[in-house]
Amino acid sequence: MLLSCGDRSGSGPADTIATESGPVRGIRAGAFDTTMDELGLDYLDLFLIHWPLPGHDNYVEAWRTMEGIYADGRVRAIGVSNFHVAHLDRLADECDVVPAANQIESHPYLQQDALHAADAERGIATEAWSPIARGRCLNDPVLLGIAAEHDVTTAQVALRWAIQRGDIVFPKSMDPTRMATNFDLFSFELTADDMAAIATLDRGERTGPNPDEFDWNGLKEQFLNTDPRTARRWAMGKIREAVVAAQTATRRDTRRSTTKTPRGGETTKNENPLSGNDFAKKKAALDALLR
Repeated sequence: MLLSCGDRSGSGPADTIATESGPVRGIRAGAFDTTMDELGLDYLDLFLIHWPLPGHDNYVEAWRTMEGIYADGRVRAIGVSNFHVAHLDRLADECDVVPAANQIESHPYLQQDALHAADAERGIATEAWSPIARGRCLNDPVLLGIAAEHDVTTAQVALRWAIQRGDIVFPKSMDPTRMATNFDLFSFELTADDMAAIATLDRGERTGPNPDEFDWNGLKEQFLNTDPRTARRWAMGKIREAVVAAQTATRRDTRRSTTKTPRGGETTKNENPLSGNDFAKKKAALDALLR
């Protein structure tokens, strides 16, 4: 998952941060080199393991590979996503480098205090993904009351709460107005009473899967069947990933395979399987990509 990137060879903006996360099963030195070539970057600022997938029991091996990439200077920092305390303990016992960051689901309905404390104890920065619980907490009466007192939105309250806890937050929005309000978090401060009130909202409610159980192969169907909204979000996410992957591959293959014909000097190009109006062809292409 690419959060943001820039040309780190010197021509890109100096304040751009490149972050990439990879599945624990797919982290190999060769795969990293391929990713860097595709991104067109000299190095990454932060490289993360996306999920521990404890059922595969190879996140320690993946972390050691990342330690090697880090030692080679190809990344400035390495970290993890969705790691619980037990996963962090194994890395501490069996590896050398402490993760720079742990990207976890964290919001008023899933506060994960023990995991935050474990990160802080180890000097690991906590990054909160889904900091407004995918919008589920925006109509919460407690947050609405606090928002009214400060003349801000409930999203701003949730994000400010995370910041005052010491979290790094990166809310997701495609709306320019919401983007602006998401950045406007330093014109107000939550009181101790506000923080205490939000602390009572913790339900242990996840918007994503439990990292102790999640496995793309073994538990994907079980996860999807638990919540229709989650299933739709997952499916749409996979379709978006497939579309991007297909378009990227098509552009790359087109550049490589554009040829001159013997007659007339015309060029021929590969066809994007996701373009055009042939629904059956699109479905077949997506099915192949999502296997």
